[in-house]
Amino acid sequence: VSKNKISGSGNGIKATGTSYLNISNNEISKNSKSGIVLADTTSTYIVNNKINSNSHSGIEMAKSTKTYIHGNTISSNAKNGIILSDNAGGKSYSSGPQNVYITKNTISNNLNTGILVSDAGNNINIKSNTISSNQDNGIALSKIGSNTIQSNVITGNWANGIKFYDE
Repeated sequence: VSKNKISGSGNGIKATGTSYLNISNNEISKNSKSGIVLADTTSTYIVNNKINSNSHSGIEMAKSTKTYIHGNTISSNAKNGIILSDNAGGKSYSSGPQNVYITKNTISNNLNTGILVSDAGNNINIKSNTISSNQDNGIALSKIGSNTIQSNVITGNWANGIKFYDE
């Protein structure tokens, strides 16, 4: 899925039960739900997209593995920039995502948290991102496994830069 302008839909892109999906160089905005929703996917690449002004989150993900989110601009979404949990697209799954690499993205001005990781699996890597001016936390993590947060620029978020909690 490449070089599209996707707007005015429910979710911009929704993928369930897929493997080897490449979502790149798209403009995904002003959808009534989320920009991208992934559930039960393997080996997905989300690269160099502009994901903004969606009525829910920029990217929602559950029960997915080997996902690479790289070089995207994710901004001004009505909920979170990126949310990794055991729920995506309004449906609950048996597990959250694992083996996720979130690198070199610009995540800003979302109405909740820049990156929210809750009830997710192991090996969530958040590296070399710029996360700023979100109206809640830059990064928030709850009920998680072994993960890495490294070399990010986190600035100007209204609540916390990084928050760990158990709810």
